[in-house]
Amino acid sequence: MRLLDQLDHIKDTKNTERMHNTMAYNEDVRKAWTPIWSRNAARTYSEVERRFKNKDCDLRNLPRINGEPVLVLGSGPSLDDVLPYLKDWKGKIACSTSHLPLLEHMEIEPDYCFLIDADPTMEFLVKDYKKGRTILICHPQLPREIIEAWPDDQVYFFRMFDPGDKFSLDYMPLIYGWMNQEKGWHIGSYILNSGNIVNAMIPALQALGAGVIFLCGYDLGYPEENGKPVFRSSTARRINGEWQEIPAPDLPTQEQRPIKYERGNNGVLCDELCWFYKYSFCILLGLGNVPVLSCSRGIISEIPYVKPEEVVERQGKGFESLLLKPEESYKIAQEYLRHRGIYILKSDWHVETINILTLKGFKKWRFLAHWYWMKSRPWKFMGGKGYTPRNIKKIQAQQKALANQAAAGQVVA
Repeated sequence: MRLLDQLDHIKDTKNTERMHNTMAYNEDVRKAWTPIWSRNAARTYSEVERRFKNKDCDLRNLPRINGEPVLVLGSGPSLDDVLPYLKDWKGKIACSTSHLPLLEHMEIEPDYCFLIDADPTMEFLVKDYKKGRTILICHPQLPREIIEAWPDDQVYFFRMFDPGDKFSLDYMPLIYGWMNQEKGWHIGSYILNSGNIVNAMIPALQALGAGVIFLCGYDLGYPEENGKPVFRSSTARRINGEWQEIPAPDLPTQEQRPIKYERGNNGVLCDELCWFYKYSFCILLGLGNVPVLSCSRGIISEIPYVKPEEVVERQGKGFESLLLKPEESYKIAQEYLRHRGIYILKSDWHVETINILTLKGFKKWRFLAHWYWMKSRPWKFMGGKGYTPRNIKKIQAQQKALANQAAAGQVVA
């Protein structure tokens, strides 16, 4: 019944969380970032090559996790739900660079720190952090100074992969194909570019063999605290050598942040950026069958929710039965995305995503090709004389052959 209830809810809320134009939004983001990625990739090359001289730093060479549960930290407001229990967690923790000051203040050392944002203004988050055993996992399209700030043996690389981006698809594999030609070391691992750090963490941790992945603060929306929506979680900064906690801020007004806020399919306030990231998450869920549970209170209501205090109390053990089965993940994601103009297809030999605009174009091309090549061309500019059904054409061809035989004096039965 859980699957049927989910599918019914998705159908009932099919008019929520719908972007105006998914493809145009994605293209605009790509056009804005490609010049920055290109420049960073050029500036970073020598630093990455230097690191590959003594060690194969590709992500695939990280030690396996072997089924251990992992807490993944996002920056949504509900991250505050898990912070009081975080020091009691003994398992793996994966975070982004924005969490480093807060975790250092709490005297918690994460196992993995992921970075995909090429914004140079965030450089201080890495430079100011006291490096310990934390592994930095990133791509080479970041500012060189960020990578230089981390110890040599604690950085592993992957490539961002975007099927619609010629730069990441064609040029990056050539540029970073052989970092150490003598030993054949290169950056061969890649992660789908979804613009969201948690969406990059999930497949990487799955590839490393993680058990259940618990998403904390992964709201993709603005759940309420004390009766009003909150923009993000609490954090901390070291100011003049002393730590200062910064409380969770209220949601900016429409004038301060000109993005339209709307209620999501479970009533949580969100916006188009939130939906864009959720689409990417659902693609991961449906095609990758990722072992995820939610400790968040945002718009990701398609996966089961568990209380963070229970997860920490049980150290992430015994939650496997709550995970969606592969067919459930696929059907839920497929149905959700279908109503937003994105189609996913998965079989034993085929995995594909297609946007509704591309789908319409493909259907139009197939229609035209069918009419043209089957010689049923109704339009004069295509060289046709009008529509003739195929069975009529076959009869006409037979009659013409008989007439030719009779004209040649052959006996016609």
